[in-house]
Amino acid sequence: MEKLDNISFEKMASPYLMGGYKTDCVNVDDILYDENSIIAILSISDYFMPSDGRYHFTAFHTQLIVSQLQMIHMYLLQGIDKKPGEAYMRDFTMKLTHQINKTKGIKIQLTRKKIRETGKGTYMKYDFDVENGSFSGNCSGLQL
Repeated sequence: MEKLDNISFEKMASPYLMGGYKTDCVNVDDILYDENSIIAILSISDYFMPSDGRYHFTAFHTQLIVSQLQMIHMYLLQGIDKKPGEAYMRDFTMKLTHQINKTKGIKIQLTRKKIRETGKGTYMKYDFDVENGSFSGNCSGLQL
């Protein structure tokens, strides 16, 4: 294998991943839930502007929000009003079909597939949808 030096790497790397993501400010404006699902409406109040001049909601932020929503939904179903300890994402699969360029009213919906107690904690599995199929997938986690 050949070694790539840092200067060459930085010339080719995404400015977003090299630190631009740190300027993004994702806000949860509303949360609605019932027994089977949880919906979050997001806005982005500050963000990194990519070279094409259009904001792009990212897979990175989707994974962060989805992982939190699955745990919060489980807590709500169990009557827990404060995070009881650590929870870990077990798997996460996502398909990105269309870009999401808006910064207000971004809808993320998770639909519960399974919640069960295990010997290690509470296991949860959800399907998720962002902006009517623009991004979609499934995830699972374990609350210890």
